[in-house]
Amino acid sequence: MKTKWFLLLWFFSVPAFCADSIHCKGTVTDAWIQSDGSLIINTSWASFVGLCSVSKTKNGITPDTCKSWVSMALTAVTTQKPLMMQYYNLKKCSDIKRYTASEKPHYVMIRESLD
Repeated sequence: MKTKWFLLLWFFSVPAFCADSIHCKGTVTDAWIQSDGSLIINTSWASFVGLCSVSKTKNGITPDTCKSWVSMALTAVTTQKPLMMQYYNLKKCSDIKRYTASEKPHYVMIRESLD
């Protein structure tokens, strides 16, 4: 009986969870840290996107995580490798707000190519 409930719960929760996420990918031409510690990147999919803060926890993203994202963003700029990010509760990548008002990404991934 427990197995049936688990399968039923999984069946209804997984599609709902997956339907609310989008993946934004493309190139990054600029990356910088503002005076308040915010990491901003200039992307091909949504212009100027704020990711996190290297000085304080913002939107649940710690400074340690943010510093690793800084490294990935700088690598993407210098090597021209694309980044991919996952966002929840957005319909399309161009809906991401600009600068420090941006929604938080679930993850940041550096990729070999856009394929």
